[in-house]
Amino acid sequence: DSGENRVYRLPLSGGSGQLVYSHPVNDATPDFTGIAIGDDGTIYIAALGGGVLAIPATGGDTFTTLAINFRGARDVGYYDGRLFVTNCDSASLVSPLMSPQLPFAIDVIEFED
Repeated sequence: DSGENRVYRLPLSGGSGQLVYSHPVNDATPDFTGIAIGDDGTIYIAALGGGVLAIPATGGDTFTTLAINFRGARDVGYYDGRLFVTNCDSASLVSPLMSPQLPFAIDVIEFED
């Protein structure tokens, strides 16, 4: 639920969902914009106002910030142990010599063993 900055787990077989994570209202609003699930069940979230976050598969009240200061993280994908983050680099709109297209950049986060 990007409007409330909440993550739910929904069973494929139907039925009700389970709240996995709810961002505290006393913290800066991250504005969740994309989600991916890693091989181990870790939940990765692109947050327009907060970079890329990781929430343990078990959920809970904590998250880890993996990267900050993205140029507008809009979505995140997980593949082969890497995260791919699409960014809307609005700074590139300033240059009249460029023809910007979405996404403006795809950044890759690689995990070390």
